[in-house]
Amino acid sequence: MVDAGGPDGSVTTANLRNVYNSVVRADQAWAQGYQGSGIGVAVVDSSLDRYAADFAGRVVESVWVKTRKISLSGGYSTRVSITNSYADSFGHGTHVAGVIGGNGAASAGAYIGIAPKVNLINVQVADSYGAMSASDVIFALQWILENRAE
Repeated sequence: MVDAGGPDGSVTTANLRNVYNSVVRADQAWAQGYQGSGIGVAVVDSSLDRYAADFAGRVVESVWVKTRKISLSGGYSTRVSITNSYADSFGHGTHVAGVIGGNGAASAGAYIGIAPKVNLINVQVADSYGAMSASDVIFALQWILENRAE
């Protein structure tokens, strides 16, 4: 809502807390019992805070995909390092994961994700500044394909 008092009027976002849920009709899916149970969603981003109340017990895997160039005779080879990742100092991945599957625990139900019972797979590709390379994202997608549960 914009205050009509002038060009510098304030914007109130309190009524927009979960507007995306109704826009994508998540509320209708919830009414039919679909909330993401038994589904896993990989979040390829800056990591996510696996200890956040909204994700408690639902971050089922957490990896950091980082490519690096290794000098070989006559050229370079890219290798992938998969390590555990538990922190999100940039914050973007945690926000994205909240929109996908936050259950509202941290906000007393004010902010709930699209699928609040979904399992989350944290696939970190960005560093603490949010920077990443295209090859990191490609290798992350490859890791997801190779490690997905059938």
